[in-house]
Amino acid sequence: MFFGNPRLFITQLIAVAITIVYSFIVTAVILKVLDKTVGLRVDDESEVVGLDISQHGESGYSL
Repeated sequence: MFFGNPRLFITQLIAVAITIVYSFIVTAVILKVLDKTVGLRVDDESEVVGLDISQHGESGYSL
């Protein structure tokens, strides 16, 4: 890279930036679809009680 063409490096930086933007957009769309269909969070009561008890009926840790 010391004696090469810096245009190639700039092209690669642009490709990386486009990939990051594309990944962010696709991830946001997937999360929005999941949030509208099955939801991303559990209800407040299950969150307070704990997911081990609400989903499996047993405590995961006995502290």
